[in-house]
Amino acid sequence: MFLLLWGLAANSRTLLARGLGSRPMVVAGEASFAFYLLHVPLIGVLRIDGPNTWMGWVVTTGLLYLVILLVAVGAHVVIEVPAQRWLRRTLDRRRSEAPPAEELRPVAPTEQVRV
Repeated sequence: MFLLLWGLAANSRTLLARGLGSRPMVVAGEASFAFYLLHVPLIGVLRIDGPNTWMGWVVTTGLLYLVILLVAVGAHVVIEVPAQRWLRRTLDRRRSEAPPAEELRPVAPTEQVRV
């Protein structure tokens, strides 16, 4: 079964591959870490007592998933993306301020390093 799904997803012309590569699925994948971090606290906060029927459970679970997904996408866009940009700028700046590699010379094994 796994190999069948993998084969269908590997070919970019299949319906499965086009579905997985669609913009909503890409956004959901990018926000998956925020979803992972937020789902347990949000389930605790959004404790919803749905009907005791199978269909009531499906509807309640679907709505809960949708709310968590929307909050996760919002957290990804508002917190995670700006933080990634800031980190990249900061680290790139530090990398450009570092001395070039040719100025650094390795310590020979016979030299003693004093601390």
